[in-house]
Amino acid sequence: MRKRTLRLLAMVLALLLMISVVPTPAATAAPTTGEEVIQQIKSTYKKAKAYYGWDSFDGYCGALVNVQLHLLGITKEVIGADGRDAYDAFKNLTVTTGGYSVKAYPAKLYTLKAALNEITKNGTQDAYNILVGFEKTRSVLGRRYGHACVIHAILDGTVYFVESYDATINGVRYPEGTPLTATIEEFAAYYASTTTQFDGVIHFGLKTYADSCKRYPSNATGMAAAETELWSEPCENAVQSTSKLLGTTAAGQQLNITGLYLNTEGEYWYQLDEGDIGYIRAETVTISRLRYDDVTLTGAVAPTALVEGKSFNVKGSIMSQLNSIYSIRARVYSPDMDQMVQVLNATDTVQGKAYNLLRSSISSGLAFRSLTAGQYRYELAAIVGNHYVEAGQLMTGWDTVILWSSDFLVLEQKSKVSTITFDACGGVAGLDQTVVLADQSVGTLPVAQRPGYVFLGWFTQLEGGERITADFVPTENTACYAHWVSQEKLREQWMADGNCWYLYSDGISTMVCIEVEGSLYYFSSLEPMCQSWMVWTDTGAA
Repeated sequence: MRKRTLRLLAMVLALLLMISVVPTPAATAAPTTGEEVIQQIKSTYKKAKAYYGWDSFDGYCGALVNVQLHLLGITKEVIGADGRDAYDAFKNLTVTTGGYSVKAYPAKLYTLKAALNEITKNGTQDAYNILVGFEKTRSVLGRRYGHACVIHAILDGTVYFVESYDATINGVRYPEGTPLTATIEEFAAYYASTTTQFDGVIHFGLKTYADSCKRYPSNATGMAAAETELWSEPCENAVQSTSKLLGTTAAGQQLNITGLYLNTEGEYWYQLDEGDIGYIRAETVTISRLRYDDVTLTGAVAPTALVEGKSFNVKGSIMSQLNSIYSIRARVYSPDMDQMVQVLNATDTVQGKAYNLLRSSISSGLAFRSLTAGQYRYELAAIVGNHYVEAGQLMTGWDTVILWSSDFLVLEQKSKVSTITFDACGGVAGLDQTVVLADQSVGTLPVAQRPGYVFLGWFTQLEGGERITADFVPTENTACYAHWVSQEKLREQWMADGNCWYLYSDGISTMVCIEVEGSLYYFSSLEPMCQSWMVWTDTGAA
């Protein structure tokens, strides 16, 4: 990285004379083997030297980086950024002039090693066309100009790259332009020793057959109908395909589906995540359950106590990663003879993945000022879409997801109230918060549910704390936490204690076996002597 003043003038002249006459390279199939990547590195380095008419890029890493990006078809032009600016030149883009997508991994969120592991899923997926930028290096010149390099590929966890200077890696010195290889850890360690300030990583999305696929939001659990091949891209035998056979899934294997693709051949492919990662033909998968739990609400602000005639702006952000949000619905109910009667309603069509309640038609569409004094319930829901394939046809499933449910008061005049919030701690309570006037008891509490667990009640602490009952009179805002005990733990305790007595109902023997924090827990069996596996069926107050 030695400074060569005369070469700077040569570079400027070369840019002026040559940039307009060098044709934009045509997109080519990506190399799929290490040897093919090495040949690509040698070819682009040779063409880069011919482009500038230089015999070395020492001190001009930015020139080598940017001409490589041009020769690879990522950019239509050779930009003039130096090493320090290489990352900054792309970090705010979504697509390059050559049509490649841009994904930035900034230093404030990632280390170099973490960024490359994120891109390659810890070395399990191949990646191409990666720019690494540094604000400063350990050389005198580097403190001013920084450094950058291009990773041509990461195949099976091996990084293939090239440098603009003679590099010494693992005690071996390599001449400038030599195709270099290292593990992700070795690569990160090398640049940690030669640089002092990391900028970030840019991953240019490889133009493959997958780029022409249409993606449908899908969030489901499935089962492989037969032994089926798993591929790295949603295609199998396509032009310029970089799809790689990753393995097979056994018949009956459970699959976690996080996306659905339709390629230009008319084939549907499910994207798999968690455990098996890759793409599998949709026709070989039987869907067992569509999931709608991906939609989340953050920063929720709903009414608690309003004075008659006053308006209120509901706040919060709704987001979905895997499902599609079709519409948002907000309703206000009033209890009437133990029935919830709808008094306000607002809906808005979304057809996307995000929605902000503040200043939305949902928030402004609820005329809280029209409510008379009394108790009400606010409920926010999302109509959620999910896609799957059945008999070769694209199907859409719909479900209503309750995002927030809150009781609130409308008062004739401003009064002191306490807000009680309910954290189901992994379960579902059906009510997120309620409000009571000063000196009043909380009244009926929601009952939480959680598969495989028994609900013990509401408490003032995550562990321990005071148990909240209907007679509880809050003196301030109070958070309630659901306490749980697993059904398996209850069974184990029953088997250890053997402390049961029998009740009989409809010819079925029921054993009251255990008391936990004031509640009795029951197990039942179809056999009078209870020789079969016990199943918890009910709880009752002590």
